[in-house]
Amino acid sequence: MGNEDEVIEDTRQRIQNERTLCLNVLADIFAKYSSVFSFQECYDRLWICLRDVISKLPLMVINSDNKPSILRFIHVLSLHPTHISFLPNGAVVAAIKCLSRRSKAHVIECVMDILENVLTQEKSISEDGETPGIKLIRNNLDLIIDRFVERLGVVENLAGEENVKLSTSSSGDNHPFSSSLNKELFILCQISEVFVLKKGSSDTLSAKKAEQLGSLSTLLLPFLSANNELHDDATKADILAIINCFVPMMNTDRASTLIPTISSLLGSEKSRPGVTNPTVRSLLVKVYTSIVSGEDGSSLRIKVGDSLVNLNSMST
Repeated sequence: MGNEDEVIEDTRQRIQNERTLCLNVLADIFAKYSSVFSFQECYDRLWICLRDVISKLPLMVINSDNKPSILRFIHVLSLHPTHISFLPNGAVVAAIKCLSRRSKAHVIECVMDILENVLTQEKSISEDGETPGIKLIRNNLDLIIDRFVERLGVVENLAGEENVKLSTSSSGDNHPFSSSLNKELFILCQISEVFVLKKGSSDTLSAKKAEQLGSLSTLLLPFLSANNELHDDATKADILAIINCFVPMMNTDRASTLIPTISSLLGSEKSRPGVTNPTVRSLLVKVYTSIVSGEDGSSLRIKVGDSLVNLNSMST
């Protein structure tokens, strides 16, 4: 039995090595010749052959020091607008599921590149004004938000339990949040725009999705605090743009839970001043006024919002 087990294991390993080699060769071919040759006639058979390995991708990346060849292949395809039009939803789902607390930084960065490429596809705009890439993102918004909530929740736990600062520095490349956090927030800002319902749309946001947006907003706000090392004002502006997109889609009670954190950011924090950058302060005020906009005109919070707008305009 021992010899049989060894033979089976050797065979399995050989097949895995051959599959990795084939995928790497395919990636090189698509990368080199996509600008001069159409692979359209290959897509159907290609995805049938890769269906099994794609389904296993989220498990393959767990604590892996190497980027799986199938992930690299999906990344290569995402670099070319024509290929994005033929990416199956299953491949995008598998890539999104790699956004795990147990994925290494190089995997996260690759998935971020894929999402960015899909979001910014320039060709093949359909009659409704959306690219196939945007439609892929829209079809998987629930999954994307779930993954970001999980990852940002881990960051918050790390900061709370280990008394460390939230950081986007490039030190510690193997840490899953060390070098990709700024990019993750930037991509999330782009994805948040997909949440905005089209004018005239009869779609409504489910209670579950609205709660997801509330949880995500709660997790994002601490990145603006003076207690972390996120000093990039452009990234802070991205965070507030995300939250400002989400607030109108939350119920009033859920959105109101963000007010204490926003208030603390506008005011001083212990011995440190609050947010001092005029643009970031202006965006904080915009989020606050968006939250209270549905209240009665005589509401105290409405009056506070008006005062904040006036004070901020005087300081800019």
